[in-house]
Amino acid sequence: MDPDDLDDIYWSVADRLGIDTENPEGNPYFNQIRSVRDLVMFLNHQPRIKKHNKVL
Repeated sequence: MDPDDLDDIYWSVADRLGIDTENPEGNPYFNQIRSVRDLVMFLNHQPRIKKHNKVL
């Protein structure tokens, strides 16, 4: 998968699920995202935004 596609997916999923995008450097998967699985693992290790109104 193209890295630009993974980046676009990251922002979309993080926004939808209320995942904090601040300080990604503290994530153990930082700079290791090369597949969708890596992206899921990265997102799983990011903190959630406390007050997030999920709209589906």
